[in-house]
Amino acid sequence: MAREKLFPVLGLLRVPNARSGISAAQAMLRITGAGHSASIHSRDARTIMAYGAAVKVLRVSVNVGNSLGSAGAQTHLAPTMTIGTGFYGRSSVGENLEPKHLINVTRVAYNRDAGVPFDDFRDLEPWTADPGPAPVVAAATPSVGAAESELIREEIRRIFLEELKELTRQ
Repeated sequence: MAREKLFPVLGLLRVPNARSGISAAQAMLRITGAGHSASIHSRDARTIMAYGAAVKVLRVSVNVGNSLGSAGAQTHLAPTMTIGTGFYGRSSVGENLEPKHLINVTRVAYNRDAGVPFDDFRDLEPWTADPGPAPVVAAATPSVGAAESELIREEIRRIFLEELKELTRQ
């Protein structure tokens, strides 16, 4: 009854002291899987800190139900229904999944060497900055004629169809 239950039954394990309780929680995580969450009900800050340091999870709910606490409904965690287990649980996300995890942000990174010059970016708006005309670049290869271009397209189509047949085994 100590494992996760998806119904309203509370599993309870009686232990003689906090150290034994922490050891029992560690054992349960070894059996059921680390990373997700754990909870503790205590008023003793030393016990709470010892528990948080000992359990291999990425969120510890204190004095609140674990399902609502870890999901952020009754704590200051980001509200979610999907909880990342991080490196403990072999996941790439170690926090509550929220909208920021579902978008990609382009970060422009510059050389940290101050001797490498770059232009002044003050007062530029990234979505309205006009880069001006594209520079003219000489072709690296000679241009391909229309007939040769069509032969290349046909070869690509043939290879593509062979790959599709192999993938679908037809």
